Amino acid sequence: MLISHGTLEHGTLGDWALDPVAIAVTVGVIGLYVVGRRPGHDAPWRLAAVVAGVLVSFVAVVSPLHVAAERSLAWHMVQHVLLIGVTVPLLAVAAPWPALARGLGVRGVGAVSSARRRVGLDVARMRRLRSPLARWLLFVVVFWGWHSARLYSLAVENEWVHTIEHVSFVVAALLVWSAVLGPERAGGNADPAIRVLVAFLLGLQGVLLSALLTFAPSPWYGVYVDRLGVDDALADQHIAGVLMWVPLGALITVAGIWAAMTWIGPDDEPDLVGSGVGGDGEERAVTGDHLTRGGCANAVARAAGSDHRTPASGDRR
Repeated sequence: MLISHGTLEHGTLGDWALDPVAIAVTVGVIGLYVVGRRPGHDAPWRLAAVVAGVLVSFVAVVSPLHVAAERSLAWHMVQHVLLIGVTVPLLAVAAPWPALARGLGVRGVGAVSSARRRVGLDVARMRRLRSPLARWLLFVVVFWGWHSARLYSLAVENEWVHTIEHVSFVVAALLVWSAVLGPERAGGNADPAIRVLVAFLLGLQGVLLSALLTFAPSPWYGVYVDRLGVDDALADQHIAGVLMWVPLGALITVAGIWAAMTWIGPDDEPDLVGSGVGGDGEERAVTGDHLTRGGCANAVARAAGSDHRTPASGDRR
């Protein structure tokens, strides 16, 4: 009832916000992955997961859903569920980073490394983010911070701030989802029990925030009160809390069950998410602490040449 109040029912195909930056990022990521992937080594499902994840994020930020999110907290929450609960887990499972590094080439990886150093992400700081619990804590700070009344209203009213919000959500979520679903190295070499713990904590913080939204006696965000009125804004907020609680909570629960199954499963069972990733040298091309000036060329060369060695030999390295 409330979600139809002045939101998607007024959206048309003309409401697609075909942002050139969003289009460029979508085409660029898929293109780099296609160029860098090795058809004989990278499983086809990885390509499907990358393409699906990127396209879901594209729909979330440029479709009429984006227009509706500016007038409704519930539709804004749908955006967040798509980005955090669909796009990011697909990318975390697919682990496309070695292929993206090969697609970028030596100069591209060097540029990424230089940009990383310019923003202060040196080796020591990057290593701190290898801890799954540190990643979870970073995600909680980002997620709860953007849902504070002041920052959230600022994001709704300012398109650039809104973009920063979504980018920070994706980056923080990608770090924590990689700790739960990603290959061992991308997940900080976390013990399977730690993966289960992180999934539990991820769901727990979501339940707490969604419960606060759902049972709040008054609207949190004045920007929606101005646009919908007090009663509709409160009902809209309650729906948003349920959307965070149920769909996003269900996705996190599935991830936690999967992590638990890998924990209690037989030790000799092949690693689903790690089996398509080459040796350590290949993943070092994109893990941040190995993107040094002297190592860029070697990292990409190892990634490009890893077709000539067996997975076993890569593991021995």
